[in-house]
Amino acid sequence: LPLSLLEAMDAGLRVVATDVGALREMVEPGASGILTPPGQVEPLAEAVGALLADPGRSERFGARSQEIVAARFRVERMVEETERLLERLLARQGSGPLVCPCAVC
Repeated sequence: LPLSLLEAMDAGLRVVATDVGALREMVEPGASGILTPPGQVEPLAEAVGALLADPGRSERFGARSQEIVAARFRVERMVEETERLLERLLARQGSGPLVCPCAVC
């Protein structure tokens, strides 16, 4: 996840970004920001212009961005979710050694 985007959202900034990677996990299109097709400059410029032309919408996007960060991406919540994941993995493994299910480790 792009930390700079999370920080911007936490500060209540509006999001205009290309729809790549994990951004859909962070941005709710039409509610907290605008995601545009990758590699296309015109939709990106239009999205920025649309938010500049509508301060009310822009403020709503900023407020929703802050709500999303508070609900989904606070350090405490991420630590809790990581702990739950590890507990589930340990329970699944029983008393044997912990084996990562990702097949990469």
